[in-house]
Amino acid sequence: MFGYVYRTTNLINNKTYIGKHRRSEFDKNYYGSGKHLKSAIKKYGIQNFKIEIIQWCDSNEELALAEIKHIKNENPEYNIWFMPQEYSDQSYHWEKGSIPWNKGKKMSDEYKQNISRATKKLW
Repeated sequence: MFGYVYRTTNLINNKTYIGKHRRSEFDKNYYGSGKHLKSAIKKYGIQNFKIEIIQWCDSNEELALAEIKHIKNENPEYNIWFMPQEYSDQSYHWEKGSIPWNKGKKMSDEYKQNISRATKKLW
């Protein structure tokens, strides 16, 4: 097996997170990497969460498609990205907006000033 799609459930409020993990064996200590999920685990404590495998997959493409299918079907509360409308070989197509190009990237002060100047020129 290449990996699996899993569901992490908050046992207090029943909110869920759907994710994928590229491992050939179940990792009972991996609950997910979502920002909202991590915040909830910190708030409620790891003992108040359970993880379960939804589907095993044999390839990266199968894993990506399975994750999308389950997110779309279950609409989990802790997943923060907008729901994918479809999957293609080129990219994900998002129903509402997209992931910002600079998400998680550090920008130098000089680069920020260049962006500021360019934006001011447009206005």
